[in-house]
Parts: sequence; structure tokens; C-alpha cells
Amino acid sequence: MGLSRTPLREALLRLEKEGFVEVRPRMGTFVSHLNLQEIQEMYQVRRELEGLAARLAAERAPPERIAEVGKELRRHPLKGEINYKALSEAGQSLHRLIVESCGNRVLARMIRSLQDHFMRFRSLSLDLPEKILASHGEHLQILEAIKRGDGPLAERLVHEHFDQAGRSLLESLLTHSQRRTEARVTVALGD
Repeated sequence: MGLSRTPLREALLRLEKEGFVEVRPRMGTFVSHLNLQEIQEMYQVRRELEGLAARLAAERAPPERIAEVGKELRRHPLKGEINYKALSEAGQSLHRLIVESCGNRVLARMIRSLQDHFMRFRSLSLDLPEKILASHGEHLQILEAIKRGDGPLAERLVHEHFDQAGRSLLESLLTHSQRRTEARVTVALGD
């Protein structure tokens, strides 16, 4: 790629610091394992941070942005041939609205940092169509609370959303690792 070793080394050190890679002396650099405890902890932290952001966004989100996200969430059919990937992506528009509208740059930066980690295991949710449909309903409720300017309700709904999403993912990972011999993801049970 035409890069010198210094920027590459710095990039790998940053990825290691953020938990994406693991450097093993005299062995190499590897994508880090998903650790069930870390996943639970990430859900706990994101639940709190994004709950606060949703409460703040309910006071600040521009009505035209709320309408735009509502249109995005409602444009996907929920009967017949359902495109679960598109439905899941539409849900991300709500999470972006919350972060963009919270009015707190530090909070937004912290949530975005966590979202990078969530991308690692969010794709596993596509194996759970019932979870995507449940999340879609939750997204619509959260959006409605933000639209009404009800910050405490938006916060509570975000907390419930992440509690449910975390439980579903962990159950799926545990069931998946017990059922299958070929693993798409290696999940460590602890340190």
C-alpha cells in the first residue's frame, strides 16, 4: 500500500488500545476475540450513554430530521418478503439521529466509539429476524417519544431497547456456539 512502518505501527497500536486487535509478541497481530463479559459491559455503557443522549435529543432534534428518520423506518414492508438487512440499517438512522441531536460533543464521541465495536457483532443479529422485527418496533416507539419531546420516556425506551438487544445477542452467541462446529466468530467466555 506504499505505507511506511511508522504509520502502520501507530494504527495497529491504536486498534490494540481500542480492543480491535491483539498483539502477541513473536507471533503477530490478530483480530481480538469477542468476549462475552466485554459485550455485556459494552451494552451496559452504551445503554446509559445513549439513554442520556436520547433524553437530550428529545429537547433538540429538528422536526424535519425526525420526520426523515420516521420515513426511513416506515418505508420497509413488515409482511411478505422482508429485507431484514435493510430494516436493520434503517434502525441505525434512529441511533444516528440521537447522537447527532444530543447537543453534547463528548457524549456523541463516546457513543460513536462504542458503535465501532458494535459493528463487530451487530452482523450476528441478521441471523435473528425476530430480534430485528422487535428492534424495529422499539425504534418506532423511541422516535415517537423524541418527536413528542418526552426525554424521560425516550431515555427509558432506549434503556429497554439495549437491555433486550443485549440479551438476544448473548443468547444467540451462546446457542450458536453450542450448535455449530464451524464458527463465524470466536467468542471467549471470560478473560
